[in-house]
Parts: sequence; structure tokens; C-alpha cells
Amino acid sequence: MNRKFFVILAIAAVAGIVGCNKNDNKTTVSDGKIKIVTGIDPIETRAPQLGEDGSGSFADGDAFTLVAFGTTGKSAEFGYSVGYTDLYWNDVEKVAADGKVSFAACYSVQEISNGLFSFDLSTAKYKDLLLASVKDVAVGSSDPVKLKFGHAMHRLVIKYSIDASSTVSAADIVTVCNAKSSCKVDMFAGKLDSSESSKSQFEAEGGNVSFMLVPQACSDVEISVKAGELSTTFTVDEKADACDMLEGGKQLTLSLTVKADRIEIGDIVIDGWGDQGTVEGEIIM
Repeated sequence: MNRKFFVILAIAAVAGIVGCNKNDNKTTVSDGKIKIVTGIDPIETRAPQLGEDGSGSFADGDAFTLVAFGTTGKSAEFGYSVGYTDLYWNDVEKVAADGKVSFAACYSVQEISNGLFSFDLSTAKYKDLLLASVKDVAVGSSDPVKLKFGHAMHRLVIKYSIDASSTVSAADIVTVCNAKSSCKVDMFAGKLDSSESSKSQFEAEGGNVSFMLVPQACSDVEISVKAGELSTTFTVDEKADACDMLEGGKQLTLSLTVKADRIEIGDIVIDGWGDQGTVEGEIIM
């Protein structure tokens, strides 16, 4: 009897432990994992894999900076590695307001303070800054958080064609772009400010070149073209008179023809005398 009694107690105890574990491990909404889905918009052109139009996707191991924020003024920053980082709702609940939280992200990884950072093309290793944001996601949602990245910089493309009369070749051409190079980025507002930026020079060789530029006025961007001892300088607005601003996420293409590097003399002819009228008068001998 005693032995049977002890066996029954042991079974009951095990059942009780299992029951307690089930209750203790019960998943709450706040413990749920946040599903992050990423993509990259094309330019209207280890780094992400991009196509010719600038669109693409991230691969496992690609890292970017992710910020969660709400209307409370609080924010939480995370280093997010695609395919490796697990992010949970209880990681961001403290910054949520009214049960909702917003996300902003940037690639490449940046040092951020309250959603703000400075970006300088003259020193940045990866010049194609990508930004993404999604607003008012319900805390605890099982739907993926879709981060659609867009290009924050402008892409200026210059294509040269060589006139038959010119002795210049495409390989001889050196293009120097003198433009504003830095900006302040507000991830919460999704805005860039280059008003206080100084200018830097960027150089490229060949007949088909491109420059990543901070969004700025076309009149602020000066292009110098050199080929041997020949040179010319102009601002973008001189060649694209309908362009006021170089906008982030867009691409402007200048197609320029390099003409003769000398004055050409055409057909040489001798005209007859022109009739300049008749004058009558008299003389005294």
C-alpha cells in the first residue's frame, strides 16, 4: 500500500511540475518576436546586392542601424544583422505610445544620437546612404515590419560622346565635381539638411562617369572637364536649365558632346564687289 501510494504521489508531482512549466513558459504578446522584412527601392538610379536601376535586397549578415521610437520622445537603437538578429516586442515597448511604435533604419551602420547623425561623402566608405521608415506599428503585431529602403543621395551621371572633329578620346577625359559633401540626417523625420555643408572635390575618369551627391541646388554643383591641355568648367544648372535641385533618391543624366578642340576654317571664296549706291557731285578743275 505504501509503495503504491508513493508511486501515485510521484506521478502527481511530475504532472504538477509539467503543469507549472507550461504556465511559466506561456508566451505573452510582449514576448513575441518582431519580424523584419527588408527591400531596397531603385534610384530614380559587404554592400547590398543592387541592380542597374539601384534596386535590390540585403543578404544574411548585412548589418544596418535600426531605431524604434514613439511620440513620447524616447527611442531605442539596435544594431541589426539580417538573418541573425532577433528583436522582440518587449525590447521596444518602453518607447511605444498608445500601443504603437515607429521604426527607422539606415545603411551603412551609423553612430546615432536621438535619431540624428552626420554623413559626409568625402569620408564615407559606403557613399550610397540608404534610409527606411515605417510608422505606427501596433505593438505585438504578428505581421512583418516591412522596411523599404530608399537612396538618400542624388546620383549625377555624365555621359560623353566624342564629335568626329575632335582629337580627344573618352579615355583622356577627367571630370572633377565640386559640390557640397555633407549633411545632417534626421531619421525620425526622414529629412536631410546640407545648408551648412562645405564643398569637396570628387574626380572620375572616362567617357561615362557618375557621382553620389548630397541633395543640393544645381547651381551649387560645378563640373570641370579636362582632356590633356584642354578644359572647360560649368555648373549643372547651365546645362540643365530646368533643374533647380538635385533631389535625393533620383538620378540626373547629362549627355555632353565633346566637339572640336580647334577653330575650323570652311570653304574660302571671293565675293564680287557689293553695290554701295551711287553718289553724284561736281568738281572744279
